Amino acid sequence: MSATRTRVGFIGIGNQGEPLAARIAAAGFPLTVWARRSEAMDVMPPEVRRATSPADVGANSDIVCICVFTAQDVEQVLFGEAGVSDGAKPGTRVLIHSTLSPAEVRRIAELGSARGLRVIDAPVSGGRIVAEQGGMTVMLGGSIEDCDAVRHVLAAHATKIVRIGDVGAGQQIKLINNTLMTAHLGIASSALEISKEFGISQDVLFDVLASSSGRSFGMEMLARSGSVEAVAKSQAYPTLSKDVGLLTDAIADPANSTLVRVASDFVQEMTVLHR
Repeated sequence: MSATRTRVGFIGIGNQGEPLAARIAAAGFPLTVWARRSEAMDVMPPEVRRATSPADVGANSDIVCICVFTAQDVEQVLFGEAGVSDGAKPGTRVLIHSTLSPAEVRRIAELGSARGLRVIDAPVSGGRIVAEQGGMTVMLGGSIEDCDAVRHVLAAHATKIVRIGDVGAGQQIKLINNTLMTAHLGIASSALEISKEFGISQDVLFDVLASSSGRSFGMEMLARSGSVEAVAKSQAYPTLSKDVGLLTDAIADPANSTLVRVASDFVQEMTVLHR
C-alpha cells in the first residue's frame, strides 16, 4: 500500500480537529470523518467520506485519529456503542490527539490492545492557524514500530514529530507545555498590571516585548486577546484549566512546584472572570 493510499479516519471535527483533518485530506489520503454534531462535518471537502458512526470510521480506516476533549469522550468513541473497536480490523492504529493524563491514555491503550487496536499517544501543539499552515508539533508515546508507521500521515499537518517514549510520555510533555503556557499567561498578566502602574500603555508594552527577551507565547496570546477577561471567556479557558489540573494530579508533589503554583493561580483568576 502506498503512503497516500493509507486509509485515515478522523473523529472530532472541532476547532483543532478540523484543520488537522483538512490537511490530511489535502495530502491525498482517503479520509473518513465523524463528529457528534453532523453539521461539523459540513466544512470538510466533498471528497471526504462522512461516516455514520465511529464503528463506520474504524471499518474504513487503517489509522484512526481522535481529537475529542476528555478521556471519557475518547473511551466512548472507541469502546462505546458503535465505537471504533466494533468496526476496526485487528492491528488498526489509533492516534489519540486529545490531551489526557498519562494514566488515562495508558488505560485506554490497554483496553484497545485487548480489542486488537494499537493505541498511540499523540497530543499536538501549535493551535489552529499553525495547523492550517501544516506546522504542528506532535509528541508521540508508543512503540518505535507504531510511531514510525504513522509519521507519514502526521507529516500532512506537522513539521516536528517526536517520539518521547512509551504510551503516556507524549501526554507528560504536552501537560508540561500547556501548564507552562498558562503560567506564561499569568506572568504576562502581572507584567501588564505593572505597566499600567507605570503609565505605560498596553499597546506599547506588547509591541516592545514582542521583539525582546521577555516575549513568550502566553504574552502573544494575551496581546491578541486584549485582556485577561477575553482569554477567560475564550475557548482556551476550559482547555488550560483541564490541563493544569491533569498535571497537578500527575506529579508527586504539586504543592512544591513553582510551575504548577503559578499556573494554578492564573487558572483561579480566569475562573472568576469566566463566570
